[in-house]
Amino acid sequence: MKQLTWEEFLSLDLVGRDLVNDDRKLCGGLARGPITGIEKGDDCISVTQRWAADLVNPDAPAAEHRWVFLRSPGAVGVNPAFIAPPVQHPDGRIMFLIPFCGLVTILPEGDHLDPKTVESLPADLLAA
Repeated sequence: MKQLTWEEFLSLDLVGRDLVNDDRKLCGGLARGPITGIEKGDDCISVTQRWAADLVNPDAPAAEHRWVFLRSPGAVGVNPAFIAPPVQHPDGRIMFLIPFCGLVTILPEGDHLDPKTVESLPADLLAA
């Protein structure tokens, strides 16, 4: 594993990869969707998603997972001054923990949730 600085994180090309926000221990949810952009503001880093889907049966085997459209666009915001920097795993995953929001994982390239499997996803969001 490699500890990244937030500057290194911002320099990575993460658009198109899936972001997973796992707050099951806090709120009982797990949301996932494709990243469309990463921006640095004055005191915040914002990761936007084309859409986000909620996993409604997380305890089921992966082949039986049901994803339901949650929102569009999705977004995750962090203030780097208050959270630990991200960690990059050898398989390409990047992870960081947002207090009171859960664990955020940016999945390796190629690990995508197929939009056609997301229930209630609006037709205009089906295209990549």
